[in-house]
Amino acid sequence: MEQGVVVVTFNYRLYAFGWLSLDDPELEIPGNAGFKDQVMALKWVKENIANFGGDPERITVFGQSSGGGCAHYHTVSDASKDLFQRAIIMSGSAFNNMYGVVPRRNWALRLAKALGFTGEETDRAVLAFLETAEPEAIFTAVGGLLTEEERDVERLLNAFGPTIEPYVTENAFMLDHPERLAVNSWGQDINILIGGVSLENGPLIPLLQNLRFLFPSFANFSTWIPSSVEATREQRQIYGALLERTYYGMSEPTPTNIDGLVIVSRK
Repeated sequence: MEQGVVVVTFNYRLYAFGWLSLDDPELEIPGNAGFKDQVMALKWVKENIANFGGDPERITVFGQSSGGGCAHYHTVSDASKDLFQRAIIMSGSAFNNMYGVVPRRNWALRLAKALGFTGEETDRAVLAFLETAEPEAIFTAVGGLLTEEERDVERLLNAFGPTIEPYVTENAFMLDHPERLAVNSWGQDINILIGGVSLENGPLIPLLQNLRFLFPSFANFSTWIPSSVEATREQRQIYGALLERTYYGMSEPTPTNIDGLVIVSRK
């Protein structure tokens, strides 16, 4: 490292493995296990970083894209209170549709049915079935659970993600919507840097250029209007047109003119 910092990275559970949420409190799977993995890691850092030359009173949480969303969630969750003193939120937000709260729907049942489940449609029966499924099969199936409207209109990124937990537990991470939690969150008292990166969606360029049937949906700016903005479909089209004009001027997005969709700024 060229500067006087210690960088710590860690893994956490993803997709159904990290975000499965069931309503039955007896099953003790309220959701947000991925966040709880992160909280455990942050606690470890605070307790042990001094042994690696770090300062437990100068911890900065930072992330980009979904990592930026995670950093934002930690600033509004009491489960993370006092585990860090600063946050850098890059190109992600707990308020953004892609990384925001996933609506509570029959995701677990959909997943089980995609894997061949035909049993009683209860949380207990679904869980028992999923516990016998191959991890690789679960990983493959989660990508096909969203409906076209959920994917293209609601702009949900995954069927399994951050959720408002259905009942109170000792280590609950989120019991209300982050937009409401943020009003009085502990994170208001710490330093937070918020911004974007220059190649916002750069990794998607080859995908959108090679699989051109995906491009019209991705380039529909009206679908990027946050769901918290109360607007009719017609109003969203107007807002989308304003956004497109901001990034493209008199030109228009195409697979060969993709910069406005992925480049936030350039010098």
